[in-house]
Amino acid sequence: MSKRKTNSSADGMRLPELRIELEKRSLGTSGPKAQLLERLKKAIAEESSSSDGLSAANALDVVSPAPSCSNHDEDSARGKRARTTVSSISEGLICSISHELMVDPVCTSDGITYERKEIETWFQQNDTSPATNLRLDSKTLISNISAKNTIAKLLASGELEQKVCEDWEERKRDVDLIRAQKLFDEKKVEEAAKLGHPRAQGMMACRFRFGIDGEAKDEMKSVYWAKKAATGGDMNGQFLLADAYEEALGGLEKNNALALEWYIKAAEQGCASSMKNISNIYESGGHGVTSNLETAASWCIKAAEKGCICAQHNLGSLYYNGKGVAKSLVTARHWYQKSVDQYDEDKEDEDCASSQCELGTMIMKGEGGGQDPEEAVSLWKKAAAQGNVKARGYLEKMKTFNFDDCEFAN
Repeated sequence: MSKRKTNSSADGMRLPELRIELEKRSLGTSGPKAQLLERLKKAIAEESSSSDGLSAANALDVVSPAPSCSNHDEDSARGKRARTTVSSISEGLICSISHELMVDPVCTSDGITYERKEIETWFQQNDTSPATNLRLDSKTLISNISAKNTIAKLLASGELEQKVCEDWEERKRDVDLIRAQKLFDEKKVEEAAKLGHPRAQGMMACRFRFGIDGEAKDEMKSVYWAKKAATGGDMNGQFLLADAYEEALGGLEKNNALALEWYIKAAEQGCASSMKNISNIYESGGHGVTSNLETAASWCIKAAEKGCICAQHNLGSLYYNGKGVAKSLVTARHWYQKSVDQYDEDKEDEDCASSQCELGTMIMKGEGGGQDPEEAVSLWKKAAAQGNVKARGYLEKMKTFNFDDCEFAN
């Protein structure tokens, strides 16, 4: 029977001693930790090549796979032992409160590292150390950059189990969103957007789309942020991304099918403008969408009922011409009136002006209700003042022709 070899590393330190040393060392610096890791790896390599040596996995109290005569099995077993060893090293990076790999490690005044969220919760009711139960001089927390960098390298190494990495990523998203919300509340929109705050991302998309709030107009950047915001469920981001697909903005090819997809998501959150644009796409069709006037009318009704001036005007036109709905002059006049009722003399609105013109024409002709020339002319004047060419034309005719000779067409 062969004599069992001593379970030690190249420099004479036994592997159990290495592990104890790891557990004792602070995470304040990465140098010693890295050196110990290299010594462990060297020991693993030496013992793996030994025919009768005890594996590093055994030294760390982990049962290794049964030996196999296959080179492939030996390589797999060796890889598993290496992953197990690195996982054991990562135990020093696990918060003693949550028992999870830390996302945002911070040091307390006594030099012990915890997950920020966990120690902040502890300090809400305690002024002692969770590890020693001794009273702390201060509740000040200092970010442990060294530990954070070590964790990042460990995750990037591919040596941790997939489930551990997935759980860490999920917790990191939660931590980032909490920080992002705090930044958003402090009006730090761009910083919040970079951390994944959907509403902040939607606001950034809007800033670059229209060149507002200190940002120069940039459709590429608008689409970049709109995609992130839309994926995160932000209504404005969904609308702006849909608009970019419909109008071929920011490097995107015109695609009404994708535009519809995002408009519908925004509409489900109550976006009246999205409802109106869905109606427009179904009315015109093309670029991946088949025209459907009935569907167009149904979406137009939804937008009009939400108070969208443009949709109210469009719906009046649909009922006047009987497109997608049964022709009804009464209903057409009703929706033109709804649009006109939102008239603001201090603000020009092309859709409202169009409704004023069309409603004025219907009133002049007595369509869908009573006839009132004075009211009709008043509406035309309001529309003309907002730049409506059709209304200006009617007013010019009133000057040069007798009233009975005038023809008015919707």
